[in-house]
Amino acid sequence: MTNEDGELLKEDEYSIADNEVTIESLTKEYHGAKIRCLALQLIPEYATTSVEKHEITINVWYRPEFEREELNKHAILGRSVNLHCNVSDSNPPVLHFKFYKNNVEIDEDDRYELIQDLENQSATLKIDVVNEDDLGTYRCEVTNGKAKSHQLINLHTANPPNQVRASLERAKKHFITWKLTTDEGDDDLPVISYKIEYVRSRLLDDIDSSEEEEETDGELQRQEEHIWKAHGSHVIRARSPNDLYEIHGLVQDAEYVFRFTAMNEAGSGDPIEITARTQSARHHNAAMSVNLSNCMILLFGLILLLR
Repeated sequence: MTNEDGELLKEDEYSIADNEVTIESLTKEYHGAKIRCLALQLIPEYATTSVEKHEITINVWYRPEFEREELNKHAILGRSVNLHCNVSDSNPPVLHFKFYKNNVEIDEDDRYELIQDLENQSATLKIDVVNEDDLGTYRCEVTNGKAKSHQLINLHTANPPNQVRASLERAKKHFITWKLTTDEGDDDLPVISYKIEYVRSRLLDDIDSSEEEEETDGELQRQEEHIWKAHGSHVIRARSPNDLYEIHGLVQDAEYVFRFTAMNEAGSGDPIEITARTQSARHHNAAMSVNLSNCMILLFGLILLLR
């Protein structure tokens, strides 16, 4: 009796009696282990031997596991929230996910949606509009057909991030650098990222120039949002230690409208819009000429000093 590497089985892990192997205390660490049984038969009349090999793979069933048995999740009242339940390991794979609150199973309706992803062993409970009654502890119960397990998710209320404070640090021909900061109180969740959107300002100006008196503010806002989605670009940048964020791939000598939104674990804050223009080629060349002239003056002064 050997393992898959041909080594004899360890006596402190396996008990061997004749042709039987016993594991006294089965754990998940044995899952996937292979045991080989070699039978050797001598055949004197033919002066040869016959070897038979049989291999057994151990399949251990164990309950579903989570990276953490209890999680804290924050939500902003009046907005949606997703409660994620991710299984880190299970054999067999998980077959069903259920969510409970106050020991009552949550059924899908106009406010709740349960999305199961059995391929990735995860599920999400989506609450469309969070109110005070939705706060509290949820239990995500999973079963793999052999055993059950659960994870607790504590839903707390939180404030959205404050509005971003943005200042233009540098404008070049094809990129602009912004400095983004946000005021945070002691009870506020930390900002983890910024959503940066940008679009050519002339596209938004076309809406304003075609504005008719009978159009409402809501209709104008809808048209502007259409422009942002159809023609704008956006990136989500993790919070930078130096608070600087470069946006590349811009057209030279073009005016853009930027929209900045701070994001924390609970959601996003109110956006702020700022207009900025990239440098033109003429301005860029003029700046290079000024810098070159300054270098020549310094060099000439150095030569005179050395004389």
